[in-house]
Amino acid sequence: MPGVRFADDLGRIPRIIRLCKVPKPDAVEAENQVRHLAFLASNLPHGWMTMCGRFTFLDAGRIREAFDLSGPIPELAPRYNVAPSQTIAVVALKRNADERGLALLRWGLVPSWANDPTTGPKPINARADSLDKPTFRDAFRSKRCLIPADGFYEWATVGNKKRATHFRMKDRSLFAFAGLWEFWTDGAEKLATCCLITTQANELVSTIHDRMPVILPNS
Repeated sequence: MPGVRFADDLGRIPRIIRLCKVPKPDAVEAENQVRHLAFLASNLPHGWMTMCGRFTFLDAGRIREAFDLSGPIPELAPRYNVAPSQTIAVVALKRNADERGLALLRWGLVPSWANDPTTGPKPINARADSLDKPTFRDAFRSKRCLIPADGFYEWATVGNKKRATHFRMKDRSLFAFAGLWEFWTDGAEKLATCCLITTQANELVSTIHDRMPVILPNS
């Protein structure tokens, strides 16, 4: 597909993606918020404390090995606070369907049929039970992806303040969120965007929030 680069611009992503080798979701553990991010909960813009509205991507140096990527990939830096509307790393199959590539897409899905990408909702999450809605339907059929991360935040009210809890794997390794991506263009402007897929929270995360990102199992 023109305008989207998955490592070497091999084009359209097929309907079915391969799962990466990632730890099982029951290995996720909760730990206290990273200290130097403690101020975030009281300073987030309105609407950005929705479920999974922040995540971490610290071990960028291991992404090629962890996701079995081929060819050149963009330079990636560790990130302690990935936020909506920012550019994030996305993994999907290349056109040959045999190799995975990586591209940088904006977090906040804009459907290909949108009249104007600057107006209307740009969801950062898609509920697993709502993927048949028009906003997500086409992407779920043909533009599924993996979103690398090594942790995510959820917020709970403690007294009169919001406090974040950071969830990650016990071994602190990389894993993948299930995601969707889209490509929008009006012929002149081009825009590639993505969102996470969410599900009902497991026993651990449910102590903080009733939903969580879909974390793909090892395969």
